[in-house]
Amino acid sequence: MSAASIARPAAALLRRHGSLLLMGVGVGAQLLATVYFYQRLSPADYAQLAVVLTFIGLVAAFGLLGAEQLMLRLASTDGRATLSLPLNAYRLLYWALLLGPILLSACALAVWGLALHWAYPLALLGAGLMLVFNGLRLLSRFALAQFINNSWRYSLLLLLGLSYLGWP
Repeated sequence: MSAASIARPAAALLRRHGSLLLMGVGVGAQLLATVYFYQRLSPADYAQLAVVLTFIGLVAAFGLLGAEQLMLRLASTDGRATLSLPLNAYRLLYWALLLGPILLSACALAVWGLALHWAYPLALLGAGLMLVFNGLRLLSRFALAQFINNSWRYSLLLLLGLSYLGWP
């Protein structure tokens, strides 16, 4: 069996299921980082990390206050690179993008005492990534959408690597 006869089916499999692979790598990165940091951090520091990861998960679920569902239902696409929505939907997405992170950051402050000076930018970034993720899904760019959706998990791998190398 030649290398080319193995490479072609493997490449076809990656094209068809690349987004699933990216999702699995993201979940694996989160699991690996969670176990690693559990062993390396003090209980207080690990609790702070757990709060941040929980906050990121909440932003991913509620960052746009459900407005992304409006986008998924009302958007039309030419199948390539153009995505259009009614003007009122753009307005609603704009306000959801601004207000959703404010609401989540205020809740995080009230429940966990998280500082707004980093919680709001993190929530705004997360909500913006959700918007991009859903737009890419509508354009059938599933692998790129999963890469965007799991980018925070990939950043955990970077943090893990820096920690392993002794920083900070």
